[in-house]
Amino acid sequence: MSLLNFLIHLGNIILFINVILYSIKLSSRTKIFKILWFYFLCMLIIQCLTINLQIQRANNLYLSHYYFILQFIILSLFYLKLFKSKKQKNTLKIISTAVLAITVIQYLNTPSLYYKFNLLEIVLTSLTIVSFSVIHFYNSLIEKTEYIYVNSGVFIYLISSTLIFCSGNFFKEGPSNLKNILWLLNTLLFIVYQILVFFEWYKNYRKT
Repeated sequence: MSLLNFLIHLGNIILFINVILYSIKLSSRTKIFKILWFYFLCMLIIQCLTINLQIQRANNLYLSHYYFILQFIILSLFYLKLFKSKKQKNTLKIISTAVLAITVIQYLNTPSLYYKFNLLEIVLTSLTIVSFSVIHFYNSLIEKTEYIYVNSGVFIYLISSTLIFCSGNFFKEGPSNLKNILWLLNTLLFIVYQILVFFEWYKNYRKT
């Protein structure tokens, strides 16, 4: 097994553990917590489907669209619940609606994008979530806020992985060494993200 495959499996194992841990006493948790758990569950399902298709040597590129769109919708709801300011909530709703509208229009105009890396989709959805993450950091400077570790993971992973995924079309023709290095970096960042998610649970929800 290569180092890359080992790290991919390790990241997925940590994600699986986080899904299980966040499932504990789920019915008694807050709505924000349940949204976060559902996000991790969706990520895990998509990761499993991706690996299954890869084993069958089938095209799994289209799953990236479900990944980015679901991530965008669920994390937008997550930050909507986190934000206290009415102005911030309204701004989030307007921006999220605009991003989804642009993405839908793009697919209606160019259906072939379904089987390719959609660079506009990746940049719009990921960097929009990053901007929400920055707002949450700003709010944490003013008053005590929840999910600061999860927010840190979102920020670190999405802002870095966006650059890597944007190179998706280049991966097919670029040097194999560069491709492996970029995917290795993305996998390491995903592991860091999941470790921060675990630390959020351990620090704030393990005893409740």
